[in-house]
Amino acid sequence: MNSSVKSDVKGSLKADKQPDAKIDVKRPKRSIPPYKMIWNTTFSMDAFSFGVIPNCTAYFLSHFHSDHYMGLTSKFNHGPIYCTSITAALLIQELNVDPSMIVSLPLEIPTVVQGITVTLIDANHCPGAAIFIFDVPPKKDGSKSMRYLHTGDFRASRVHSEHPLIKPPNHFDIVYLDDTYCKPSHTFPSQISILNCINDLCVKLLKGDTVAQIVSGNPLKDFVLVHKRQTVDRPQTGLNKWLNHKSKAPKFLIVVGSYLIGKERIILKVAESLNSKIYVTTKYISIINEIRKMKIYNCQSNDTLTSRLTTNPSMANVHVVQMNQLSPEYLNDLLIKYKEIFSDIIAIRPTGWTHRKPSGNSFKVNNLQPKYVSSNITIVPIPYSEHSSFEELKMFIQSINVSKVIPTVNVRDVTRLNELFKSWNPTVQ
Repeated sequence: MNSSVKSDVKGSLKADKQPDAKIDVKRPKRSIPPYKMIWNTTFSMDAFSFGVIPNCTAYFLSHFHSDHYMGLTSKFNHGPIYCTSITAALLIQELNVDPSMIVSLPLEIPTVVQGITVTLIDANHCPGAAIFIFDVPPKKDGSKSMRYLHTGDFRASRVHSEHPLIKPPNHFDIVYLDDTYCKPSHTFPSQISILNCINDLCVKLLKGDTVAQIVSGNPLKDFVLVHKRQTVDRPQTGLNKWLNHKSKAPKFLIVVGSYLIGKERIILKVAESLNSKIYVTTKYISIINEIRKMKIYNCQSNDTLTSRLTTNPSMANVHVVQMNQLSPEYLNDLLIKYKEIFSDIIAIRPTGWTHRKPSGNSFKVNNLQPKYVSSNITIVPIPYSEHSSFEELKMFIQSINVSKVIPTVNVRDVTRLNELFKSWNPTVQ
């Protein structure tokens, strides 16, 4: 065996041994679909909502987002959970999962798990998210060795397609693919393009421009838009606000929608562009600190983010809230709550689902389509995603040598997707 192959280094269970944990006698909540099991193994991936899985000896978790760990609770004792060290720490901290049930695996270091070599690669999705490569040795029945890749949730990039363990002449018998945005209409911009757009937006806001002026480049359009709307809590004519705008720029609050983890790059970019602190909850700070402890994940970036965090809302022009809180009602209540500190709210909703039509990799401020709730509240949808765009999925599949691609999201659209994958890569069967 290659000297670089190591056994698991963390967790009370050994990665190269069968689990001896007590198995719950309950039956599965429902039958588990094939794409949740790694073919020809006893491993499952992100399948905690199915209860006890018969003959499953290892429960893998790709990352700490609720749609993937759904069903996992502090009472879980069905078998060992394999994940990255960041995900392991969050499982313990947020879900109170028994640490003895968790085996953390390192990134980029092949590790033997119950006789199968497993290698994790950063998925470019959220802290702790990983791509998994499974090298299954030949079985005693004479079956050949097999090689699988499971993307979990990922944003494909050249780092993946050119990775020495992924690019040809490597061959994969099966790729389990995050196909969230696998339609031509989901050709949204690159993350870098979006971050540059955010920086441009923030810089112009600091100069005193309104969102309408920035998007249109026409101050008259801003006057018309403002004139048609009413203020939230301080009546003022649209004309007066427009005339006074340049002489006294409003003290604005930027609210960024996020999840428990994820969207850190865009949050940090907004704060850096405004040279502002970031208001978050105490819980968020504890999560970021846990991630920061794991030096294997972008330590410098996390140090920068951590240094800007505060639990004092009046000290920050950037506030982080849950994505589902970005409603007109919530933002209106927020503006009333902070009316002595901020005069305007600009809410940024960063998700690929805000994308409306193909725009390629380039994205400028004039591509933004703000929603004007009132003269004081603007919601700005930003097509920033931590999943692969349609073109990125195409690039990834075209760049690898694979016999079969199994979608893990749009599972009811398999026929169309199979034909699509075959058109992208002649090695797909």
